[in-house]
Amino acid sequence: MPAPNFILSPCTPEDVPGMVATYLSAFEHDYFSKYCLPSSTVTPEERLRWLNARFLKLFSSPEVRSFKITDANNGNRQAAFSRWMFPYVFSDEEKRVREEEKKERERRRKEEGVDGKWPVGANLDVCDLKFGPMDSCRETTINAEETYVCGLLAVHQDYWRQGLGGMLLNHVIAMADAEGRKMWIEATPAGRPLYAKLGFKDINLIEVDLSRWGGKEPGRNWCMLREPQKKV
Repeated sequence: MPAPNFILSPCTPEDVPGMVATYLSAFEHDYFSKYCLPSSTVTPEERLRWLNARFLKLFSSPEVRSFKITDANNGNRQAAFSRWMFPYVFSDEEKRVREEEKKERERRRKEEGVDGKWPVGANLDVCDLKFGPMDSCRETTINAEETYVCGLLAVHQDYWRQGLGGMLLNHVIAMADAEGRKMWIEATPAGRPLYAKLGFKDINLIEVDLSRWGGKEPGRNWCMLREPQKKV
């Protein structure tokens, strides 16, 4: 097989199946994710349904931008992707629609015990303990309408340790630095060293005791912030 020839480009809705496959590979062994979305209660079919619907819906969000890296020497196979919330000022109508969607999701969870944000079978308690503090930290630390926020970065296992995470991050770092804007990312233990190398600083550690669900150690994620940097 020829050496990889990596190309970075924007994602389109047609890329969703590749994004799903990349995500499943990238987070296959992520410790925290196993307790949020346990395989004992989330079927493979439901996981695929949820991911495809979730990723596709994000293409209708005006602030969301996604970028992929493909291997041109391997049939343009998707090797990695990142999803960002770019700086964007929402209109009053857009805010109203999102607030209504949030209220409807909360109603369904209260009345039906189902949260449409997650697949059927997700451990909602662990999801709340993980993502609730992360959301609160982000909301109290930054103004999302003025900040580049990384919602997801995934590299397929077949392409680990080839610099693709840095390639995706540096693409947006160049934009943020040129505009003098901050950047936000939420890191797994695997991703944190790379983010720190690129200038992201720890803001908060989210640590969840998973012993109630059989965990032998806490689940950990970090909230990280990068200040804009001027070229020397």
